This record gives sequence, C-alpha cells and structure tokens, in this order.
Amino acid sequence: MSDEVIVSSNRQELQGVASLTWGTVIERVCERLEDQGKGGQKRNFKTAFKIFLEAIETGEEAPVGAELIEEFEAKIQVYVKFEIKRHVSETTYKPRVSKIRALKKFVDQNFAEALRIQSLPKAFGRRLRHLIVTLGYTVRSFWRSLPVGLVSYYTLRNWCAEQSFPCASNLPVIEVIEKYLNVPSGTLRLSLYHLSKRPRKVMLSDSSNKTRAALSKPYYVWTETLEQEFQCLKSHKTLPILPEGEERSEGGIWTAVDGAEVETAGMVKRILQSFMGFCALPVDDQDPYLRGGGIKVPSLSLALLTNKKLVEDYINFMRLRSGLRVRSAEQVPDESLPAHMTSADGKWVYYDRGGKYNRGSLLVLVNVLSLLRPKTGYLYQHPEFAEKLGTRMTATAWQEQCVKTWARMDNLYKTLSRMKDTGDQQNFDFGRDPKEIIHWILDDDHPLRILHAALKDMLDDLLPESAWKLERARQFRDILLFALLCSNPLRIRMYSMMEFGKNLKREDDGSWWIQFKRGAFKNRRTLKSDYQVRVARPLCTLLDRYKAEFHPVLIGTSKSNYVFVNSRIGQHTRQYGIRLGERRLSEIICNLTELYIPGCIGFRPHAFRHIVATDIIKKDPSVGFFLASVALHDKIETVEKEYIHLKTSEYFEPVNIHFGETWNFVFAPPTSESVADL
Repeated sequence: MSDEVIVSSNRQELQGVASLTWGTVIERVCERLEDQGKGGQKRNFKTAFKIFLEAIETGEEAPVGAELIEEFEAKIQVYVKFEIKRHVSETTYKPRVSKIRALKKFVDQNFAEALRIQSLPKAFGRRLRHLIVTLGYTVRSFWRSLPVGLVSYYTLRNWCAEQSFPCASNLPVIEVIEKYLNVPSGTLRLSLYHLSKRPRKVMLSDSSNKTRAALSKPYYVWTETLEQEFQCLKSHKTLPILPEGEERSEGGIWTAVDGAEVETAGMVKRILQSFMGFCALPVDDQDPYLRGGGIKVPSLSLALLTNKKLVEDYINFMRLRSGLRVRSAEQVPDESLPAHMTSADGKWVYYDRGGKYNRGSLLVLVNVLSLLRPKTGYLYQHPEFAEKLGTRMTATAWQEQCVKTWARMDNLYKTLSRMKDTGDQQNFDFGRDPKEIIHWILDDDHPLRILHAALKDMLDDLLPESAWKLERARQFRDILLFALLCSNPLRIRMYSMMEFGKNLKREDDGSWWIQFKRGAFKNRRTLKSDYQVRVARPLCTLLDRYKAEFHPVLIGTSKSNYVFVNSRIGQHTRQYGIRLGERRLSEIICNLTELYIPGCIGFRPHAFRHIVATDIIKKDPSVGFFLASVALHDKIETVEKEYIHLKTSEYFEPVNIHFGETWNFVFAPPTSESVADL
C-alpha cells in the first residue's frame, strides 16, 4: 500500500488545534488510516514514528517544530544512522522512512498554519520582528500602518530589539498588532514573567478574610519597659548556664544555631505584644472587638500574666475576634449598622461568624504555663515583679499567686486540648487544611511533574541577555528558589538564612551540597542528625550559572554570601545584597505558582513539602514513607501520620507480592502445575 493515501484530510476539522504535539499528529494520522479502511497499517506507522522520535531525542508530548521544517532532512539522516547502529537492515528502515515522509506531507497539508505559528521564535521581540519582516515591512513602515497613537515608534522598535518589554497593561495594544499582522490572537504571547506585576486577583478565602478583618482592628502594644523585661526573659531562656539560684526545665530552653535569630523568642514576643495590647484597651469601648483590660500603658508589665482573670479574659477576647470577618460594602443592602461594624474608608462591612478557640489559644496557654510553672517558671522565680503590680507582696505570696493562676490555666489547657483531640468543631476551630488549594495536584498520579512543567516554562521565559541585568538576575533567582524547593523542600526559613560557602557549598567534583546544623530546624528536638545532602545533579548547572552570572549582579560590592538576596536601586538609594525574608520569598513562590501552573490560585512554599512527599510515596508505597521523611528531614512517624490517607492497598501490595512468591515456591514449583490449576 502506498503511504501517500494518508495525506488528504478535512482541514476544517483540524482547525483550532491549540498546541501541535507529536502525539496529536500521530493520533490524527492513525484516524485518517482508520477512515480509509487501512486500520491494519496503524501498528507499522506507529512503530516507525516511535523509533524516529527516539532517534531525534524527543517524545509524543513535545511540540512539533523545526524537525518537520528546515531540519527535516537532517533528522532523517539522524534516524537512518540510528537504525544502522541498531543493526536494522535497509529493507526494514527504508519503508519506515517512507512513512515518516508521509507524516511530514500530512502535516504540511493540514497543519501548515499551526506549524508556522508554533515554529516562530519563542522570545516576544524576535517573534514580533520575524512577523513584521515576513510581511515585507520594516519596523518603521509597519508602525505607520498601525492606528495613530496606538504605540510609539520608539516603543515598538525597542520591543523588536528586546531593549524593553511589554507588560500586562500593553495587552490591548498587542491584540491590535496581531490583527495587523494577520495572525491568530495569542500569537504574540507575552512571557508570563512580564505579567508578574499585573494587578492580582484578590482571593478572599475565609482565611484571608479573617486576616483582613483582624488587621483592620489593630491593638498590639509594646513599650521600652516591656522590651527590657523581655530581654531578661530571653536571657533566662537562652543562656547555656543560668545564674546561681535560677532553674529552667529541660524543654524550656530557646535554641538557635550559627548566629540565627531565636525563632521561639520572636513567637513569644508576638504573643506578649497581643496580650499587652488587650490589657491596654478600654474596658467600655463601644466596639466589643477592641474592648480590653483598661490598664494604662505605663503600667504594662509581664507581671500581669499572674492575673488569673486578666489572662482568662484575654483567651476569650481572642475567641471573640476569631469569628470576625469582612465583606465588601457593595454586597450588603443599605441598612443602619453600628459605626464599629463598618471600616473607616466605608469599603468593608464587618460580620461575625461566631468565634471559637483554636491552636492560637493553646499556644498562649502553653507559654503562660511555662512562665508560671512552680519551681522552674521565670515569673515564679522572680517575686520582684510584684512591685510592678503596685502591691507589696512577700515572695511566698507571689509564688502562691503564680501557682493559682498556673492551675487555672492548666485546667483551661486540658479542656481546650480535649476539644481538639475529640474533634469538637462546634467549639474549636481546626483551621484551613493547608492541602486544600493543592488537592488537585496531590490527586495526580505524578504531582511533581506538574511542578517540573512549570519550572520548564519559567526557564523558557528567561529574559534575553539584552534585558536589564538586575531584572534578569532577579528572575533567575526566583527560578532557582522554585527549583530547589522541588528537590529539597525545606521550610522557607532555611532558604532565607542560606549562605554560600556555609549552607550551600560546591565540591571539586562539581556537585552542590546543602548543609545545616540540627539546631537550625524547627523540629530540632526530634532530629537525630544534621542535614547534609547533595543537590540533585540536574540543578547543579542552574546553581553554577546563578553563582557565576547572577548572584554577583544582586550583591554588587556588598560581598554578601546570602543565596537569596535583592538589590534596591533608586534615585537616592543603592543597596545591594539585602537578604530576602521568609515573607518575601513566600510571596515570590505564590506569584510564580499562580502564573505558571494552569488553573492555580497560587500557593506558598510549604505546599512543596506536601507535593514532593506525596509524589515519593505514590511512586513506591513500600519505601515511600521512609524516603519522604528523608526528603522532608522529618520523623517517619510524622510523615506516616500526615499522609495516612496514602496507606491504601498499594501500600500493602509488596506484602502480597512477597506472600505470593513464597506461596508459589511451595505450592507451584516449576515442575508442577500452577496454582490456578489446583
């Protein structure tokens, strides 16, 4: 049968193919054979195409490109050499070459326009210039053909020369340009990176709604006196050897490593700022969400934590505020509302969903209990704090007051813990499931591939060398952060403090290693070893390039060794090598995931831990939980508890296989009848 019969097809039917991949082309060829009653030939055609793709080192998921246009004859020669190397005879591979040529002819006659658009240069500027020149224009003559005032000549020229780039606000202009170039809408696709500064959609999830409401009614307070008291507390919690007469429980020490900030200290300080803010609020404020203890600011002291009623009122104050939410004023019918139920700018209206206790309540109680605990509590051991309350009190009386408050808080802690452990959703808020917004990724058979596909698109979008060096360096920095989270999904705090030569090292063999002392981790008390792992080899090239080409641009003359840094250059400002904090790094990842993962609203770095762990466990459930614990640098018990839903029949399948092999050895040796025949 001649291979030419597959060429003819209904072009009307083939219009609207979004992305012309090899898989699409092969599928359409096979459909054409079926329509012509030549279905028996499909196997031979598929074999020829499969070997051809293997020879030119591509796959069915890859887009069709130059290999079917100007590079076609060269690729045919590559294919022939590949077959000869496999010791395939000429009589076998020649008919396959004929089939491959028939596929090219099929594409030429049915996908010519799609292939033309798809084969254009990827970069926006080069693609625009190519289309202009193809129509016989110069940049200036094409500009003159456009509507007056649409875009300046200098802007168009700079776009073509890649000296500047369009942004989201230029999208309407680009749509008009596409019409004048006679190409389909979307042909001049902007790099997604250029859309990163677009106005982002405000996703008012319940969690963000709650945060917005809380931030719009601030109340935190902190004074110099409180800071002095806190520094004394911090010394008590961090000193390796305490002053004579002081005690500290074994688990009461706040640790850090390598000069990093003491993470627990920052968390406790925020709790104290909140408590002191509540204490300073008036007792009779019309707004119940800003009603507190009525204590004057100069009188604020850590000593107030011994006041049983005040601490209990604060816990209930937190519970009340946890139910506060906002909605747009446009969504609410005109009605008379109390002044405190409308935001100052009138754009938001408050409403109450009903407050509940939560993990924050438990965290406050844990820290209060630690400070008041008999014998080892910091406040318990410092009766001089009684003077801060304006009362004269003996050391014994002070300690008795600490014990009474401690006993009441301990009872509250046990009650709230019972609510949490029994799943009492009526009184305890368990918060949003962090895996909720990525559930569709976790449900995929290969979750990590979704992240890798996004990473590939990011690298394809890398700005050309003609772009502003600083902007290009920032873009590559963000890509590297995304890539490292895919391979080493540490908590974002570790990446914020990461330094070249200290935590990220290059060995003489070209490998890169990440290393941190055990004390640097949040779960350091449960870890048995430091973190010292080799970075995946595919990322070594990215790290080499970043260290040599882009990191020097970001640090300037600052000599900063931090891996993820920024530079601020303005009219009166020039700062290099500024370490990026956890919040900024999280924002970068949230923006990248929204941009490069189709249908995603964006998620933060912690989600990478769930995605990587799920992918590892799904790949091999028999050892996946152990490997996931290694990847996350966490206890295997923690991983098994977190991903218990993946312990399906697949997890037990290795046991079944082992049982079956043993069974067959006994019941079905090679010389006997099979088990099925028993």
